[in-house]
Amino acid sequence: MMWFIAWLTLWTVVSLPATFDAADNPADDPAPDSGGWTLYAAPAFGAAVIADIAADAPVTVNGRADVGYWLDVSAGGRDGWAYLNDLPAPDAFALDALPVTGQQITMLDTAAFPLDDADDDLLAALDELARTPVLHNFDSPRLAQIIAEGDERGNRRGLFIKIGDSNSTTGDYLRPMGMRHGGCQYGAFDYLRETVAYFSAESPYPEFRNSFDSTNITAQNGLNTFGLFDPFWADSEACRGGESPLECEYRLLQPSVAVTMIGLMDLEQIPVETYRRNLDRAVAWLVDHGVIPVLMTFPVLPDYPEAGARSLWPKSIMLNAAIIDIAEDHQVPLINLWAAFQPLPDYGIGPDRTHIRHQVGAFCDFTGAEARVGGTLRNLLILQGLDRLRVDWLAIP
Repeated sequence: MMWFIAWLTLWTVVSLPATFDAADNPADDPAPDSGGWTLYAAPAFGAAVIADIAADAPVTVNGRADVGYWLDVSAGGRDGWAYLNDLPAPDAFALDALPVTGQQITMLDTAAFPLDDADDDLLAALDELARTPVLHNFDSPRLAQIIAEGDERGNRRGLFIKIGDSNSTTGDYLRPMGMRHGGCQYGAFDYLRETVAYFSAESPYPEFRNSFDSTNITAQNGLNTFGLFDPFWADSEACRGGESPLECEYRLLQPSVAVTMIGLMDLEQIPVETYRRNLDRAVAWLVDHGVIPVLMTFPVLPDYPEAGARSLWPKSIMLNAAIIDIAEDHQVPLINLWAAFQPLPDYGIGPDRTHIRHQVGAFCDFTGAEARVGGTLRNLLILQGLDRLRVDWLAIP
């Protein structure tokens, strides 16, 4: 297996480290592997292993990576990185209080990719995907301008909508966090409950409690980027004549955020440049109406749609690079799911080889399931992104 380290940026933040002794913590919350845990040289699975650390060894937590589930630690006289939920007591400290001391990196198993006929454009797009942070542009000054425009229009800061195709309509996608008895296990991410509460205070429609459990006209099975502005896809009962799904949903809800993951249908139907124009148009429209688009890249199996057929994976790389470019052009937030999903089994994709994998009982289990289930990791990353928007922008008068 050939791993490629795409990018690593580390910086120092002066702070007091948090220290805990695993032996002093309750035994009813054991580590996933009671035999110990692994100290890595960088915040990524696939990074060089520094040492295997005993489960009862004292650990000093110096900080965390930008996405939160990799910790900068000292143990056994050595410094390195540990995966949060591999530690014996991952909730023994306040995760949100830890300084950010590094950035998660993306490591690619390039031997698995169909690169024999790759041209320079594809290789450049792949490099861009690998280098772009998992959570990107959440500190963009452009957000203040978008929120100000939204306030003038009467947008509701506590509402978000979902935009997407069949990957955005499944029951595991965000809905469990908004249910009264969603059964979420937050672990060290307990601080995210405040963000769930913030976006649960308003009901978008009478039949739904909040933005998490609501359906949206802008998220439908089979929807592509053309459909966002096509009245054919609008709800005939809720929408006015000639309204597109995007126009209708905005008029009905006036949200502040649009969590956007769309491209699966475009992959099979639409040229890359057409996709780029369509998505750029949608993002520009949202920004003009004071709505913050949170764009997401998406994973595709290297041999999709099936073994022996012409792979659509190279085209998916170009679509994802277009998503990143549009986020940069408009300076709006991006969640690089493609990069975050690289270490997951089957790149986070389920047995149907198309949709993001989910596991019943683990939809919002952030105590370890996020390391193996794509849908769980997606929910966690979206919550982390929404949390940054709430803390740094939306909750500020």
